[in-house]
Parts: sequence; structure tokens; C-alpha cells
Amino acid sequence: MKNTVTSSFLDYINNNNGIFIYDSWVNWEITTILTWVHGNEISWIIALEKILEKIDIVKWKVNFIVWNIKAVESNVRFIDVDMNWIFDKFDEIDKYESKRIREIIKYLEESDSMLDIHNTLNDWAIPFLLTEQVQARSLFNTNYVVEWFDNLHGWSSDRFVNKKWWRWYCLEAWYYWEISSHELAYNSILNFLKYTWNIRWVNNEYDILNSLIFDYKYTTKTWNFKLTKKYNDFDRVTENDIIWYDDWIAIKAPYSSYILFAYSPENSNRTAFCLWKNKFN
Repeated sequence: MKNTVTSSFLDYINNNNGIFIYDSWVNWEITTILTWVHGNEISWIIALEKILEKIDIVKWKVNFIVWNIKAVESNVRFIDVDMNWIFDKFDEIDKYESKRIREIIKYLEESDSMLDIHNTLNDWAIPFLLTEQVQARSLFNTNYVVEWFDNLHGWSSDRFVNKKWWRWYCLEAWYYWEISSHELAYNSILNFLKYTWNIRWVNNEYDILNSLIFDYKYTTKTWNFKLTKKYNDFDRVTENDIIWYDDWIAIKAPYSSYILFAYSPENSNRTAFCLWKNKFN
């Protein structure tokens, strides 16, 4: 999809190096809102532009960070390397994304709460929340909460924040062209800032139907593989269902569970799908 960010807003981002700090007269806890780790996840363009125009921080401090500015400008996922794959070793890599992490890291280190905002790129996606924290889950209008994600994604910015026991939340919105994803993005940022007491509080909570924990991932062994069918996020699989063929080997579900992030990667040694089980069953 064509990037819908306006040239004037891109200029605004560049002029501020993608860093927007709102500081109130009461400065105690610090909240960080992360956007555009991936430059082709664009639901947040409309939401962030509206937020920055109208935000009124009444307490404490908020950092709004646009991570991958060049990728946003080029409407690509990343320039040199996926930022979420190098967060545990960015000091060892000389790429645009690693240099950008070095510019931003101090804002994460000082933060007490973080909301990391993304789109799911599958066109059949539904929104869900990733977090290890109990508080504030009901502020996000999603039916699913996914836990133990850092066991799968141990090199990402989310893991960096979560290991310090901060309040960390990552919201995956609908497919990026869905207008509902823009609304979800906007309302989620506002609700999170209410929870952190950065803006005036209005109670607005949602029911959560399912709380899931990560339990299994499959990493491709060869270049010759395919899913047995198209899987939507949170489809149920039963024990011994054949999910995947890796060359001639059939990969079966080890138990009944929910499938997530199922896709056909372009090479071997990539995560092809993950399984999650209900926390309470």
C-alpha cells in the first residue's frame, strides 16, 4: 500500500529526529510511545499526527519516538536490517537501524511505561495485545492477550523493556489499510496515556475473552516448505494436525492450541509459525 504520510508531517518528523518530548509541570514517571519500528506499518500515521497536534500532557513526561524514519520515507519495512532482530546486539552492527537504536536507547532506559505499536501485515489479521503485565489490559479493545512473547522474541525492544519489569505493552492492530486500525491506534494511545496518568482520566475498559501464553515455535530447516493451508491468527489446531511440510517432512501440532504468525518465509532458519495455549485451561 502507498505510504499515506504527508510530506509536511515527514518534514516535521525529520526536523525533530523522530523524537517528540512532552514534559509537564509535574515530572516523575516517564512514558514512551514507540511507533514505526517497521516503516510499512502505517496505521499509526493518522493516529500519531492527530495525537501530536492535540495532546495535552497534564502530568509527568511522555516521549513519542518514530524509530525507523528512513524506512517510513521509503515505505519499506526496514533499510538494512529488521530492528527487532538486532536489539540484543546493536552495538556490534554498523547499519542504519543499529545506529538508530543507539540514538533512541536512552529514552527506553529512562522510561517506566512503554506502548509499542505495530500492524499485522497479514490481510486476515485481527488485533491483539502482547504483554507480561496484568495492569491496563482492559484499556485495549482486543479479544486476545498474548503472554510469554519474550521467550520467542528475545532480541527485541519489548524484551529490553520487559526484563526491567517496566509496564510494557505491544499492540498489533488490524491489517494496515483497515480504517478500524487507525481508530484502534488512536484510542489505544489515548487510553494508555490515561492509564499512566499523563492526560485526564476517563474510564473506558473492554472485556478480554482469551489470555494466551506462548508455548511452541517452528523454525524452518530447509528452503522447500509450505503451509498445508492458509491459517488466520488464532485459528485452532488440534493434536497431530499437519500444519507444515518442510521439504518432505510433515510437521504436526504437538497438542491442541492456537496458531499465530503462520506464513511462508523466504529462506531457512526462520520462524514459520507459533503455538499458544490458553492460560487458564
